[in-house]
Amino acid sequence: MSKISLSYFSQDSSHFLSDDLYKINVNSIGESYISSCDSDIIFIYFSDHINIDFVKKLMDKNRLIPFVIMYKEISMKELRELFSVNPEKIVDYEESEKIDEIIFNVMLSSIEKKAHSERSKELSLLSFALEQTGQMVTITNRNGIFLYLNNKFIETTKFERTDLKGKKIFDITETYDTEGYKTITDKINSGFTWSGVLKFFSKDAEKILTYTKISPYYDEDQKIKYFIITSEDISTYYLSEEISQKIFDISKDIILLMDRKGNIIKASNSFYDYFSEYMNIKSNIYGYIDKEKKDLLSKNIEKTCDQNFYTFDYELKNPTNSSRWFSWRCVFFREVNLIYAVLNDITEEKLILENLITAKEKAENISKIKNHFIANTNHEIRTPLTTVKSINDILMKKIKDNDILKYVNLQKTALKEISYIVENILDYSKIDNDKVDIKIKDEFFSDIFDDIKKSFLLNFSGKTINCIFENTVPENYVIKTDKIRFKQIIYNILNNSEKYTESGFIKFNSFIKDESLFIMVEDTGIGISEDKIKDIFTPFNKISEKNFENKGLGLGLSITKKLCDLLNISITVSSKEYKGTSVILKSEDVYVNNHRKNETTEISDYNNSLDIFLIEDNIINQMIVKEILESYGMKVTVCGDGKAAYEILKTNKFDLIFMDISIPSMSGTELTEKIRLSDKKTVIIALTAYSTYETQQMCIRCGMNDFISKPFDEETLVQKIKYFFPVKKEPKSNKNSKDEIYKLFVSDYSDKIKKIHSFAENKNTDEIRKIAHQLKNPLKFFNYNNLYSVFCNLENLCEINSSEEIKKIIFTTDFSLK
Repeated sequence: MSKISLSYFSQDSSHFLSDDLYKINVNSIGESYISSCDSDIIFIYFSDHINIDFVKKLMDKNRLIPFVIMYKEISMKELRELFSVNPEKIVDYEESEKIDEIIFNVMLSSIEKKAHSERSKELSLLSFALEQTGQMVTITNRNGIFLYLNNKFIETTKFERTDLKGKKIFDITETYDTEGYKTITDKINSGFTWSGVLKFFSKDAEKILTYTKISPYYDEDQKIKYFIITSEDISTYYLSEEISQKIFDISKDIILLMDRKGNIIKASNSFYDYFSEYMNIKSNIYGYIDKEKKDLLSKNIEKTCDQNFYTFDYELKNPTNSSRWFSWRCVFFREVNLIYAVLNDITEEKLILENLITAKEKAENISKIKNHFIANTNHEIRTPLTTVKSINDILMKKIKDNDILKYVNLQKTALKEISYIVENILDYSKIDNDKVDIKIKDEFFSDIFDDIKKSFLLNFSGKTINCIFENTVPENYVIKTDKIRFKQIIYNILNNSEKYTESGFIKFNSFIKDESLFIMVEDTGIGISEDKIKDIFTPFNKISEKNFENKGLGLGLSITKKLCDLLNISITVSSKEYKGTSVILKSEDVYVNNHRKNETTEISDYNNSLDIFLIEDNIINQMIVKEILESYGMKVTVCGDGKAAYEILKTNKFDLIFMDISIPSMSGTELTEKIRLSDKKTVIIALTAYSTYETQQMCIRCGMNDFISKPFDEETLVQKIKYFFPVKKEPKSNKNSKDEIYKLFVSDYSDKIKKIHSFAENKNTDEIRKIAHQLKNPLKFFNYNNLYSVFCNLENLCEINSSEEIKKIIFTTDFSLK
């Protein structure tokens, strides 16, 4: 802390002050020393007579500095003269020992006086501001009694200060609902500021509409002591009656002034024009609406009152009982408790919007019907195709006659083409509806190349063309992609080349250039004319129409292009007619990974005790799948009912469950969910003809591990099992023949016909639909075409629950197997 600066005047050289406390400027008493002092305090010591003139002149020069005067000897006359100049302190020499304390007290007193003086100035300015402000300002105690009124308040209300002595703020104000004062007092007494519209009464009883703020003021103990109230007169903001009437007269929109109960106080001419004489009968807005819609309008009016402003659409009826739609823009004026509403006719716009919504719904329904048709078509094709493909695989193993085997191989090629078309239809449907499930992962390209090469050469048709596969991509290169969809792109391009190439070669070449992966597929096929290259990615547009032996839907390249876009792969095609085609793929999502894990390629044998549980209600499918699995040494348990399968699972453990989705008594997804409550490990694979994306997702969500869609072949079934249980076993010879399968079918068929009659009596269309679904495919397989058509018709009728038509068909049809 710095020392106190002190000017010391004395008649001799002695002084009584501590050198540690003061920075002292010592002076003699005389004319030459009378000047302005740059000090905190002036101390004068008179050792003999008192020089009053010196003191007066020195004080005149230093008006703002406190003076302390000490005397040693003084007469009464000198003392009176000394008091007359009014120094801060006059001290007797006998108090010299307390001089330090005296000077400090003088200093403190001086500081307080200065602070008080500054505060007085501030209060004076504040008071001046309160009197000059354009707002009404009042101060009340915590009970609301007036303590202060500014000039603007007096000028506006015409009250004098004496008129409101002892009065409370709420004695001269009014709110707009019964809870108004309680709301205000609860809020401000809780320490919050309230703001809102408040109506003041003037001395001559005139009402003054104000926007008011009431804020609490706290004392030193943090208790509310006063309320500061500021109010702004907003009466002039509202339209005069004359202006208001002119607006009502000239407005083309309907304007209404009504109370909260819907009573119409005033209406524009347009309202009278619209409702004509009807207006004279009904004086309440609720008279122009349907009774059952009254609550909705009431809620909209209440929202207007709560929010002060609200817009909504609502219809009114005119005298002819026809309705028109209006857009309502409502404002609630709390000061008069009235609603001002502007109604704009939007009937035409509403009709256009409804037509657009109807058109949108119609388009969506058409899309749903299309997707439903595609899903059902796939299902209907896959079920018999599964049977045909499986039987074809069995025949290829059993037939030794080369001539017959040649025809079986031709049939296998045809089945492959059918499967390819079915897959393209389903894939196009998924992509077209943005339902392709893309899963991007890091994949080593060398693995993808090996898979593509093996798979294509394995399924190659055997044409007299040379297939060349070259890959210079280093083994440590990784591509970020969806492996399944990436391979599908390549297969589509290779299959296309094979389809349109009769001689020459098909060449696959993959390489890295400029840190990007390039894949080139070249062929010496029939090529594409330049004017058609731009259309090759268009759906249902075949590359060539000149070679009519090349069948197809023209979806392969369209799907390929869409998948390339999804995987961020560029694709370019160049071709010359009769000289071949070149397709180039480019991906920049590649990088080097030198930390590849060592993966064993050895596959252990199956354990002969591997147990598989086949849950399938179709007898033919039961026998075919059972034969395939048992040929690899697996033990197979078969069940065709959901609840029965669940009972078996309570007491038996299986390594793998093949689960059909559509099975009696409990669906495959329901059964899977029940299994997963206690068993999280057993592998469950869906085996179903329902192959849509939604079905696959449903199977995964309910707890299945994988999905096989019908029709499937032996290789697909075995490959799926390999994924979970590696195998190198060769299949054994088949045990069952078609005759044995037929005997089982006949027995099962008889039981189901008995059940279907019983269900028809009880109008149980759901159970009839399940049986029809189970029987129609075996009937088709065994060439009972008439009965197949009957059960297809039954299944469709069950979908729309036409019980009488169903009953008629069941009791008039001969269901015997002839």
